[in-house]
Amino acid sequence: MESTKTTPDLGVEIERPTAFVAMKFDGGKVEEFEQWGTALLKAIQEAGVEPDCLVQEEGWGKNPHEHPLQEAERRIDESEVLIMDISRGSGFGCGAEAGYARAKGKPVIVLVSTDKQTELSSTRKDAASHILIYENFEDLTAKLTPLIMGLQVKKK
Repeated sequence: MESTKTTPDLGVEIERPTAFVAMKFDGGKVEEFEQWGTALLKAIQEAGVEPDCLVQEEGWGKNPHEHPLQEAERRIDESEVLIMDISRGSGFGCGAEAGYARAKGKPVIVLVSTDKQTELSSTRKDAASHILIYENFEDLTAKLTPLIMGLQVKKK
């Protein structure tokens, strides 16, 4: 899935790749998770990629999809890259999404905070084409844009 964006100053359309954004949390702090997720999606968009986040559409965990893995696979098929954030929870389930994306030949970017770095499993490391370790949100955004801009995504 690619979206187009018209640049107001040039009046031309440019293609933006779509990233399926997988993120998990351990429940409880829904408002904090929503604030983090919203900021992360904005940062991804500002880095030049159109985010597609099932968790956002589920109300940040309040209204889970009936068949989340099937829906995630459909959306991964339509995207050019998978961005997986495991900094706000166990990330259980993200591994299946990452494995599926890799099997489809799509880049997988794993975002992990320095305090969760030791919890990064070997399976997730193997599934990742890129691992971005960050200290805080400012560090994440500073590293994310050049990483995304350097990706060579397959256009459909």
